[in-house]
Amino acid sequence: MGAGPLVVTYPLTGRSRAIVEEELGGTTQAIYLVDLAPAARAHALERAGAVLSHDTSKELRPDEIPLIRNARLLQFTAAGVDWVPTRDLPWELPVAANKGGGAEPMSEHIVALALAAAKRLFIEHAHLKSGEFNQHSANRMLRGGVCGILGFGNVGIATARLNPQPALSLAHANRPSCPIADPRREFLMAMRF
Repeated sequence: MGAGPLVVTYPLTGRSRAIVEEELGGTTQAIYLVDLAPAARAHALERAGAVLSHDTSKELRPDEIPLIRNARLLQFTAAGVDWVPTRDLPWELPVAANKGGGAEPMSEHIVALALAAAKRLFIEHAHLKSGEFNQHSANRMLRGGVCGILGFGNVGIATARLNPQPALSLAHANRPSCPIADPRREFLMAMRF
């Protein structure tokens, strides 16, 4: 008996479907739930070897969730799945997420917002819109400051890498449950930015 098909629970573009088919390389069939009638959906979920999902709470009906219990893996596309009600999933189903998948774009967003806040861009922009141009007060300088990073996982490390060197010192805090065992983290802890 084979592993069963890959069941994709969310809509994919034609290009994305072609990528899935290429990656599968003919080893198994890909079934897209959005293409199926309700009865066919149940049959596909019951025989799934693996399930690729973004958010099972939105893509599967409550009565469909138990049907994936025999799959070998439920793979989420998102980096974090803290917003997915995993307590509703079958306990025996292995679940994986795309950990760190969005770390670099997220870190750029974080740095952009931090710089905007430090330079008071939104406040000064509001003043400009009302006709006030504040050119006489000193602008906050970042050089010599400290960049605080709360949480030093994939996003924290990616954010530290974007820190404008050597303007800021790096200070980070990690959860006690996440020990620093990664040499990259130890290296970044010792760096002065």
